[in-house]
Amino acid sequence: MKICALVANFMHSVIITNNFVRKDFKKCKVVFITQNSQKDKLNSFVSNYFKNKTVDFVEWGDETNTYSYDLNTIFAVYGSDLFIARVNRYINMLKLSNMVIDLYDITSIKCSVEDIVLSHDYFLNSSGIKVKK
Repeated sequence: MKICALVANFMHSVIITNNFVRKDFKKCKVVFITQNSQKDKLNSFVSNYFKNKTVDFVEWGDETNTYSYDLNTIFAVYGSDLFIARVNRYINMLKLSNMVIDLYDITSIKCSVEDIVLSHDYFLNSSGIKVKK
């Protein structure tokens, strides 16, 4: 299942992801894979927002990052379209079947919004998940 969302900033991506996960995937762990360090700035916000959930942050510098995951792990990838494409290529190379939510930072995308939406099965916004038409 390929899901995308267009977000204004990292905090927005956390809120949208939390609303979706809390409603439909209560027992899942969320791993945020970010282009730039967000952990120090927002760790307390995210900890409070994701009550009773396990949330990890991975700062993606290259493909040598390792982190623990299982089939109940949801990867939330936040950043530019080029960064998200790079992370998704790596996830596909590992043949992982985990859910991935691509959270596109609207201030740094180079491709069209239409191309982003067309390359995913679902679109996630503040009111929930939508099947693309």
